[in-house]
Amino acid sequence: METTLAGSSTTFLSSTRSLTLNTAACSSTISTEGNISESYFSVNVNVTINGSGDPENIITTWLHETLSSKGIHVLHFKLLTSSTHARKRSVVTKTFKVDRKRSLLSVTSHSCGFHAQVTTSSDIRETEKWIHGLLEKQYTNGAVLLYAQPEDILISYIGPCPEHNHHTRQGLFNWPQIRVQHNISLSCVGNPEKIAYRQCLLDANVGALWKSPDLGQCQVVANSVSDLEDITVTNDNAEDILIMIEDLIHENKNLDEYELSTVLDKLADVINVSVITPLLGEVIINITSDILESDSNLLPFTNSILNITESVGDQMLGFNGESVSLTAPALAISVVNIDQGNFHNLTFGVSSTNKGLNPEIYINQEPFDGTVAFVSLPSEIQERFPIVNNTSPRVQFQFYGVPTLFQTRVTSSLLNTYVVSASVTNATGRIENLKEYIAVTLHHLTTKKDVQCVYWDFNKNDGYGGWNPKGCWTYNSSSDYTTCLCDHMTHFGVLLDVSRTPIDEKNEQILTLITYMGCGVSSCFLGITVLTYTLLEKLRRDYPSKILLNLSLALLGLNLVFLLNSWISSFGIYGLCIAVAVTLHYFLLASFTWMGLGAVNMYFALVKVFNVYVPSYILKFCLLGWGETFKII
Repeated sequence: METTLAGSSTTFLSSTRSLTLNTAACSSTISTEGNISESYFSVNVNVTINGSGDPENIITTWLHETLSSKGIHVLHFKLLTSSTHARKRSVVTKTFKVDRKRSLLSVTSHSCGFHAQVTTSSDIRETEKWIHGLLEKQYTNGAVLLYAQPEDILISYIGPCPEHNHHTRQGLFNWPQIRVQHNISLSCVGNPEKIAYRQCLLDANVGALWKSPDLGQCQVVANSVSDLEDITVTNDNAEDILIMIEDLIHENKNLDEYELSTVLDKLADVINVSVITPLLGEVIINITSDILESDSNLLPFTNSILNITESVGDQMLGFNGESVSLTAPALAISVVNIDQGNFHNLTFGVSSTNKGLNPEIYINQEPFDGTVAFVSLPSEIQERFPIVNNTSPRVQFQFYGVPTLFQTRVTSSLLNTYVVSASVTNATGRIENLKEYIAVTLHHLTTKKDVQCVYWDFNKNDGYGGWNPKGCWTYNSSSDYTTCLCDHMTHFGVLLDVSRTPIDEKNEQILTLITYMGCGVSSCFLGITVLTYTLLEKLRRDYPSKILLNLSLALLGLNLVFLLNSWISSFGIYGLCIAVAVTLHYFLLASFTWMGLGAVNMYFALVKVFNVYVPSYILKFCLLGWGETFKII
């Protein structure tokens, strides 16, 4: 059922969200001879004003007296551009010559646009000619002259809103073509006795535009992601599918593997069939960010998510300037079109990753406090830029603020930074073995120094992906930041730090205390043993006592060097650290050697009881226990 909205104040509130729908003008007539109806036209006029005064007031007065007096309503008037010309000559038109006095006034040119609402029984062409003829006439108001040349008057008919097959969670609605400023109603899919409404608006910028439908009376029929599986994604319904996916993810924060696979497949289909504009790309990035922040198991889908985000950047069109950035709480991408003749260096930085806030992106700026990721690309990569006529090379940066996306089956290492990547769209080959290294600086999630620089290898772990250190080195590392150098930028080069399994500070303090207490007590009693056997000669007359004395000396030296190690290392003297390491190693080997010599002595005493005599017995043991050990060091 179609009803008109002209002259009515009734509006329909939308219960769903909508993206802008592009509409095409329809060239068919909306009325026939003798049938009075409303029609709408888009008018653009370049006018010349000879005289002084406010141009907007002059033009609106002209339109009111020229068109409104004839029953033509002017809507959405806009003064677009203005220019001034200094003239001191007569202005001559086809039918009018301005006198000398008027020619001394300033002459200005203005461009304006508006919509014209006409109620007539004539067809479209006749109505256009009628409006054109009215605007061609010169207009005078006192000392002001206004006129428009015929070629400066452009009039086009605003056709109806086109037929639209609209996919929603309330079902599929086939909205038919209707005229501007009218509304239409359809039965709800789930409950036909209820009605859905939609309005065809006259938009100031677009013209005929479908308003979001009022589906408040209709029940939801798509309750889960699995209900999207049977919907074929096309260029016409791609935006509708994205809206449905976004709503479903907001309602369900824990998607199972089947649902997550369905969502990612639909996102890939949207990218394949659509022209990716910044607006559409932002919706896809927001959905991907919601997936990353959900409680879903992302392990099997890491490579798929990375491919989707990269495809968004590779296919991005329709943005102004050299670069565009799309940000979401857990994800950000930047696409930079390169001027190959002036390319020397390119940097990408990210800051402010507070939970719930979008990260801040900056291109070709030095890092500052709060930077969590920074990438610097050398000039050498321009040798791999694609060779395509009339196409600028493109570099894409990506930032992932959720480390759980990069889980692996290997649990011996833990990701200790956010992930950043860089890639060249349609590069001539793999970007690797660079002589000028790519520099990546990353902020640690936990304060640790024991880190390793790696990149994400798509082929590891049977195609699930994993970390690979090949071609990356740690250039500089502190407790908060690590700078990596890498000689490659693969299809999807991810440069990051992986930290080994950490021990929390409380347990580390407990273990340190136990270690020092144990070594201290051991050193105390070893010292007592050495002192007792040294002072009392009777206790060290036999061989076992002398072996025990040497073993105690070796163990005492080992414990004392270990206890003093932390204090000595605080001086930061390289040679002193080497000396401590050698001494510690020497006493450790001596301890093991004297334990072995004690076992040999017990063998001679208990097994080889008779006919065993070794001249200089203890002296030879000392040469073995202390001398041979020194040779090994």
